[in-house]
Amino acid sequence: IGIIGCGAISNAYLLATKRFPVLSVKAVADIDLARAKAKAEEHGVPVACTPDELLADGDIELVINLTIPNAHYAVSKAALEAGK
Repeated sequence: IGIIGCGAISNAYLLATKRFPVLSVKAVADIDLARAKAKAEEHGVPVACTPDELLADGDIELVINLTIPNAHYAVSKAALEAGK
């Protein structure tokens, strides 16, 4: 799994995914790379990157889109177009 959008709500998702052994968060991404890096460190996620880098990662099968409403459609569309 990759998560795009590292705002406050991402904490709930990152904590919840730890309850399901079948899920593995490989990367978090944000347009603010420093925010993504901080969130990755806080939750032990191995990769922090830009949204474009996350979408290009062939190991990521599923994207959780936690972006703001104005960006939600574009990110969801890009994820689908990337085969996620």
